[in-house]
Amino acid sequence: MKRRQFLKSSAAAAATAGALASTLNLSAAESGPDTAREYYELRLYHLRRGPQQKIFDDFYRLAAIPAYGRIGVGPVGVFSVITGPDSPTMYVLIPHKTIESFATATDTLRADPEYLKAGAEFINAPAGSPSYARVESSLMVAFAGMAKMETPAVAAKNQSRIMELRTYESHSKRRT
Repeated sequence: MKRRQFLKSSAAAAATAGALASTLNLSAAESGPDTAREYYELRLYHLRRGPQQKIFDDFYRLAAIPAYGRIGVGPVGVFSVITGPDSPTMYVLIPHKTIESFATATDTLRADPEYLKAGAEFINAPAGSPSYARVESSLMVAFAGMAKMETPAVAAKNQSRIMELRTYESHSKRRT
């Protein structure tokens, strides 16, 4: 991996965590010092234009999100890049209550026959027509003051919304 791409990806993951804290209305008041912090897996799927975009959408809508719900993982957020050089890219945020949940979720899903059947087109894509060009995955832990994520009320209406991804930089490790 090229160094600049690695730094760009790392910065994007950190920025997404900050943006999600703002976007998802995380409440510091509900997170006391004894509250267990959640873990988040952030996946970036770099897609190719064409039918793979619909295959991706169908996979998460019909297979992955329902399967995660069955194993107690959620709410799963799927966000698309509207414009820019990374388009088409999809961001998928998967919250886990424990690190064990993160470690076992993939194997648990692979043992779920409903997931395998509903997601077969994406999961079993042939080499000549892959489901995505590249996937990146980052594991993050919630901030101590914002230990849990909340879904915004507007999300219940399932309407399209525009999210803004922000990148913040700090002058020292103490301020991060």
